[in-house]
Amino acid sequence: MKKAMAMMLLLGGIQVGVAQAAVEEMAKECDACHGPKGISLSQAIPTIGGLPAVNLGEQMRTYLEGRPAKRVNRVSGDTSKAGDMTQVMKSLSDAQIDALAAYYAALPFVPAKQPFDGAKAAAGKALHQAKCEKCHTGGGRNPDDESSLLGGR
Repeated sequence: MKKAMAMMLLLGGIQVGVAQAAVEEMAKECDACHGPKGISLSQAIPTIGGLPAVNLGEQMRTYLEGRPAKRVNRVSGDTSKAGDMTQVMKSLSDAQIDALAAYYAALPFVPAKQPFDGAKAAAGKALHQAKCEKCHTGGGRNPDDESSLLGGR
């Protein structure tokens, strides 16, 4: 269902002037920081592949509204280049944001590889069940939640 919805959004983006080739070209720039197919190679940069289009679009638009963004170096391609999301988003139209969100939502989600601390995970699980599970289901690992992911394993 999620993939079908993402494709419908992508097709909608194409109808308003964002061609598939343009989306793929824009995605190359995104992948320079977020990793190939939106799978991050860095703990400092989130994975975006496989997240819900609604969430991705909303997150991108918050940068347009002034949400602060950390300046980071690219993790693929020319890794000497740096940037931040507020600058990137200023160059995109609403149709481009929607098309990119749909493109990444249609990709499979791959959890990041990261260190694991069992004691912290147990404490976090209790907190999650009490405060977060209502919106972030499946222990925060359900990529179909429109509230996005919290759990990394």
